[in-house]
Amino acid sequence: MGAGLTENRLESIQSRVAEFGREHTFGLIAALLSISICLLHLWFIRKHPTFDAPIIDSLDYVRDALAVVDGSPESEPYYHSPLYIWMLAAIFKIAGYHLLVVRLAQIVLSAFSCFLLYLIADRLFSRPVARASALIWALYGPLVFYTDEVLNVSCILALYLSALYLVIRAADRRSPRDWLTAGAVVGFAALARPDILPFAAIVCLAILRSNKGSPARLSARAAPALAFALAVAAPLLIVGVRNYQVSGRFMVLPASGGFNLYQGNNSNYRETIGIRLESWQTLLDMPLADGSASEINASDHGRYYYRKVLQFASRDPAGFAECALYKVRSLLNGYELPESFDMYTYRRYSPLLASLVWRLGAFSFPYGVLLPFAVLGGLVSWKHRREAWPLWALLAGLLPSLLGYWNSSRYRLSIVPILIILASAALVWFWTAHRQKRKRSLALALGFMALLAAVCSAPFPHFSKTFDFDAEAYALAGTALVTDGRVEEGFADMGHALDLEPNSYYAHFKMAQGLVQVGRVDEALAEFQRTVEINPAFYDAYTEMGIALAGNKRFDEALPCFAKAIEGNPRLFTAYYFAGKALASKGQFDEALQYISKSLEINSGASKTHFLMGEVLAAKGQFDGALASYARAAALDPQMFVAYNQMGLMWERKGDLDNATRCFAKAVEINPNYDLGKKNLSRLQRR
Repeated sequence: MGAGLTENRLESIQSRVAEFGREHTFGLIAALLSISICLLHLWFIRKHPTFDAPIIDSLDYVRDALAVVDGSPESEPYYHSPLYIWMLAAIFKIAGYHLLVVRLAQIVLSAFSCFLLYLIADRLFSRPVARASALIWALYGPLVFYTDEVLNVSCILALYLSALYLVIRAADRRSPRDWLTAGAVVGFAALARPDILPFAAIVCLAILRSNKGSPARLSARAAPALAFALAVAAPLLIVGVRNYQVSGRFMVLPASGGFNLYQGNNSNYRETIGIRLESWQTLLDMPLADGSASEINASDHGRYYYRKVLQFASRDPAGFAECALYKVRSLLNGYELPESFDMYTYRRYSPLLASLVWRLGAFSFPYGVLLPFAVLGGLVSWKHRREAWPLWALLAGLLPSLLGYWNSSRYRLSIVPILIILASAALVWFWTAHRQKRKRSLALALGFMALLAAVCSAPFPHFSKTFDFDAEAYALAGTALVTDGRVEEGFADMGHALDLEPNSYYAHFKMAQGLVQVGRVDEALAEFQRTVEINPAFYDAYTEMGIALAGNKRFDEALPCFAKAIEGNPRLFTAYYFAGKALASKGQFDEALQYISKSLEINSGASKTHFLMGEVLAAKGQFDGALASYARAAALDPQMFVAYNQMGLMWERKGDLDNATRCFAKAVEINPNYDLGKKNLSRLQRR
């Protein structure tokens, strides 16, 4: 009897699945079309230098994911939103390190989003609108482009659309359980990108408002809103607890928030919005140069940028207003503002992308067409806004971050699914008006859209329109390949970057770094020299040149390089550190202590600098001071086993063998393969 019930249940499930498939055949076909187009584009870009050599944000995501897989000790709060990193880590854990597998997984995610968009449009509007939405998704060039890149776009859109669908369903059913489910997905979506949190707040208010006038008690009416809010908060709290455990800082949002806000809100916003990596480090070093904070992960680092934004807004309100207007223009404009990648450059590799994304003068396709259609769709469907309120709520929730931070192409994609649905509503309206021969309405609509298209095509200045993204891609990909051990391929890519842009100081700098990695120091020094000839203010090149020279015991040549770096940035604590290390290697301990002390004055949280201080003090016979420095290094970095070993030696010199034994034992506990620590421990145990 039990087997019969199981068979009946299985048949019932199969029947429902088959019926669902028949009802939504078009949506499934569109999802398959999405997969096919993304796969074709993937084939075309297989020879792009970054295809198997991630750069910029992609490289950060991959490195962080590999660290998760390797179980590397963590000591900093998440700098990027963590969910995509976890997704990559899961893929690497299951399939190994294969970026192609990541891209294929993202293609499947995008197809899922395509079908989900179809279901949402069908539920909020109509079947024709749903069909048009799914088809536009499959053919929308920027979606195709970012789906195939190792970036978090596919993950974010799948979660945003899942959250929207579940909110729509919960609003229909009005069950606390459904609101709990919807809230949990919104919470996880916030771990992919926190821009969705304003949407969560709007939904909470909408839940309370929907129960307004209910005879039930306030507590009963607030139950769905509370369930939703708690479910949203739960994933964020998990991340906050993790950040507190590893760093002592309870942070539910990425540590990059202040820095990102400043990028889109400062007097030089035209250069910082979409900033390139060659200038990024200088922007990142601003707190250091101003003497306000130290490293990127220091707690004061983010607060510094928040203060700078407030100063900009209060001291230059006209400039702040111009900056806001610039972001409105870039959001409305059809130009796909690049950030990590420039899709217009990729058109040279993919004829498919070239047909789906293009510019003709000031006009840019497809966004320059999508937005006018979406505005018209919003107007013609406005009378149904109450039924479609979650869609409008999501749009309203996402706009503050796009206008408050900045809206480069991949960030703007967060609102594209909403625009696609509204544009599809406009297309269906056009078809209906045409069939009903409403010529006057059609003429007015076409005139209105032409005006909007002109607005979307109004040119705005941005340095990316003349920047050589191909040269940058080859230089950064070459660096990644050399680091990965593919030396010849890496230098070939970096050489091609210099062929494309011979006077790129950054390409010469990356070439120099690569040459240092493989031990070709003299060649590297020539490239460093060329770097500073082109850009004498690029102090990082002097620092790296000094490190390369010191690594080859050419201390007298290294020290002037560190001096030049310090001249370029007097608070560059790394230059002071390496200068102190070079002086210590020469036996000039008093001079070394001056530089090390200055480095610690600027950045007191650097464990390696405290360790170096201990080494110099020990060499001078100041064992108490050395012991204190080693202890501070170990406190800042509990995994620094060499610090415990050195503490053991200091205690041994002081005659305290019990403490010495404990320190040696701790060093071996942290690193069981640490031979020197094992020898020291064994030596004391035999005494």
